[in-house]
Amino acid sequence: MSVIKFEEHPEIKMRHALMFMSEAFSIAETSHAKDLKVGAVLVKTLGDGTHRVISDGYNGTEPGEDNCCENPDGTTKEGVLHAERNVFRKLLKSNENSMGSVLFVTRSPCDGCVEYIIDAGVTHVYFCERHKDDKPLLRLLSKNVALCQIDKQAMRDRFLSIANRIQQDKFNEETV
Repeated sequence: MSVIKFEEHPEIKMRHALMFMSEAFSIAETSHAKDLKVGAVLVKTLGDGTHRVISDGYNGTEPGEDNCCENPDGTTKEGVLHAERNVFRKLLKSNENSMGSVLFVTRSPCDGCVEYIIDAGVTHVYFCERHKDDKPLLRLLSKNVALCQIDKQAMRDRFLSIANRIQQDKFNEETV
C-alpha cells in the first residue's frame, strides 16, 4: 500500500463525519450482497456550518432484476452497480448539484467509481475500509480530491454506543 496523505474537510467536524459514515454503514445493510455490502452518502456543506445529505446508495442490481449480487461460485455478478454509482444515478433524478460535495463511502472506491466521483465534482472522499489497490486513491489525489480514512475502531465504538443506548431502560420506557 502507498503512503497517502489524508485530509479532513475543513467544514465537517469529526463527530459529523462519524455520523455520515454511520449512515453509510446503515444504508449498506440494505444491500442484498452476501459478501460485501457497501453504502455511500453524498453530503453538501451549506457554508453556515450545516450539512445536508443530497443522495445515498448501496451496491446492488438494477431495479427490477434479481437481487442476487453473487454468482454460485461467490464472484460478483456482472452488472452489479456499486454504491457510488447508485449515489450519482439517484442524484440525477433530483434537483441537487454535486459540485463541491463530500462523499462518505464504507469502502474506498474502485477505478470505475473514481471517474464518477471526479466527474461529479466531489472535493473530499471519506472511507472506512481501505481497498488493497491504492491506484484509485492516487487517481483521486491527482485530481485534487482530498481523502480521509475513518478509523474502524471509531466506527465500532459509535455503533456499540448506539446499541448500549437502545438497551437502556429509559430508551425502552413507554410514553403516554
